[in-house]
Amino acid sequence: MVFGGAGRVGSFAVEYLARTPGIEKIWIADMSDVSGHCLALNSSIGAAFDDSFPDIQFIRTNALDQPGLTRTLISTVPDIILNASTTYSSYLYNRILSEKMREHGLESRCPGHMIAKDLLPLYWLMKSLKGAGLSSSVVNVCFPDIAHPVLAKLGLCPVVGAGEVALLAQGLRRIVSTTIRIPMSKIEVVLIANHALLVNRPETVPYYARIQVEEDDVTEKFDLNKRITEAQQLMFKVPEWFSSMTASHAVRIVRAILHDTHETLLAPGADGMAGCLPTRVNSAGATVELPQELSTARVETMFSEGLKIDGIERIEDDGTIVFSEPALQILRKILCIDRKVLRISELKEMNDELLRFYDANKA
Repeated sequence: MVFGGAGRVGSFAVEYLARTPGIEKIWIADMSDVSGHCLALNSSIGAAFDDSFPDIQFIRTNALDQPGLTRTLISTVPDIILNASTTYSSYLYNRILSEKMREHGLESRCPGHMIAKDLLPLYWLMKSLKGAGLSSSVVNVCFPDIAHPVLAKLGLCPVVGAGEVALLAQGLRRIVSTTIRIPMSKIEVVLIANHALLVNRPETVPYYARIQVEEDDVTEKFDLNKRITEAQQLMFKVPEWFSSMTASHAVRIVRAILHDTHETLLAPGADGMAGCLPTRVNSAGATVELPQELSTARVETMFSEGLKIDGIERIEDDGTIVFSEPALQILRKILCIDRKVLRISELKEMNDELLRFYDANKA
């Protein structure tokens, strides 16, 4: 099942999954009837050119209707859920926010301030799964670096995330390939960091990187900050096109779960961690596999610093999010939202506040 399947990332994911061997049924769960039915038809016909013929069906699902969502899950019993559901588009919101920030003389977007739009649908999905008594594996593309540490506190964490710094690692891999004129297939990049590395100057965000060409560690031959910056520029030339890369990564992880490959992939949010890590993925779930030279304590410190750059001061033991001062500046000065913390019980209320700003400025 692709939850939020008719959106940007979701629709790409459906197209990729439709061509994935071993998949017999795909549910597109979304609110948009027209888009959902059209996607089901188009992806079925497109996949036929690759001699792939899964049964692709649209099922109208309101991510914010928990009883209805529970009924949908019970009626479909999905083995794997790819979650791409959010309450509004980050791409348009970020354009609006950037303009407003210039007017107020603010610099950092602190994207953690808008976590409610991603966390609310995911929280209700995970609660509904638990309520339905299902053990479906959930791969989440919606801000896993914040959402997963929060939900882990509540015993509702998805198996693993997708996208984020794992995409930057592939961008860095491409930069290295073009620089030394060696095929990407011979290059391996390990990049461990919080989401903040994706959207900030690399010298301001703690990270671990290793670059190998076949068996040789060539990390020290590169100015990592420079090359990561080049990778960021390469990937964000047209932000709207970012969706296809995120979907591709998510589908790769779905394949690893489906086919029980036990392969190690870079992925965010495994074990409720707040960043991207080497993760062994199979049908039983996902397990973090740190390089020998890195301790769990060091990684947690790196991720904690990254969260603060993204606007999250800390996450309390009950899942309550405490916003950092730069995030509070955005909330108060631009969005007119006066919140120092976000409790799980307040997710819908804060999402509604964010939506009011979004709807008032998107025209």
